[in-house]
Amino acid sequence: MSNGPSRDELEAARSWDPSDVVARDPAMTAFRQTARLHQARWREARGHPMGTQPFTPRPGVDARLVGNRLPLDYAIGTGANLVTDAARAAARARLAVVEREQSIDRQRL
Repeated sequence: MSNGPSRDELEAARSWDPSDVVARDPAMTAFRQTARLHQARWREARGHPMGTQPFTPRPGVDARLVGNRLPLDYAIGTGANLVTDAARAAARARLAVVEREQSIDRQRL
């Protein structure tokens, strides 16, 4: 898979991210861009609101809409980014316990 979505297609979905371009690895670039576009279309098809960069906008700082992201408070409150009830329950149980040197990031979940 070396042909991913076009930049125009990604920008229309507000899913263009230059960090997806992997030097000398067009297949990985295509995979990352396709996954990001798929996430944006999944969110839109289910009527979920669009998130931003940064995840939590600060007063006076312009936030950029990101089509493949849900608003952080919305995602935490609804669990909409986790596809099944079992996945939501497992994530909530895991986040309820803080472990020493844990690497889970609530914002990235």
